[in-house]
Amino acid sequence: MTDTPPAIPTDWSRRFEIRDLVSAHTCDFDRVAASLLDATLGALSARRGFLVLLDREGGTRLAAVHGELAGLDGSALIAGLARELSSRTDTVMGVELPQDVQTAAAELGAGTFLVAPVLKRIGGTPSGAAERRKYRLPSLERVLGFLYLDRPAGEPAFNAEDRERM
Repeated sequence: MTDTPPAIPTDWSRRFEIRDLVSAHTCDFDRVAASLLDATLGALSARRGFLVLLDREGGTRLAAVHGELAGLDGSALIAGLARELSSRTDTVMGVELPQDVQTAAAELGAGTFLVAPVLKRIGGTPSGAAERRKYRLPSLERVLGFLYLDRPAGEPAFNAEDRERM
């Protein structure tokens, strides 16, 4: 018996639904945000999460929430994540963040969590972005917000493969 991870289901209908929502003339942003969050939760087998947008002054707007996080006060976690991620363009696992952010997540019942930036690419290609990082050139990406997913304590932890999929 091998320890092969289960295959990730590909849900093309969900991708098409999100594409249609984003390109609709009367785009309902809250519906798009909720669909994006639900699709990401499903792909990574997470039960809870939220999507936060950042404004140019560093303020935050909670765009979508899923799971029992909806009834909890996550303001300390959101503020800590906004502070740490406002300029990062990489996906991070919770253990890579400062202790106050880890503590705020643990207080909400998170055993492990992943955070990914929502980016606006300003010209260029993904391979060009890798070259810019390699040679320490200025980034052509702007962080618009971040997506937070967690798994409660007692559930399997996120791993490097989950990080890549995010």
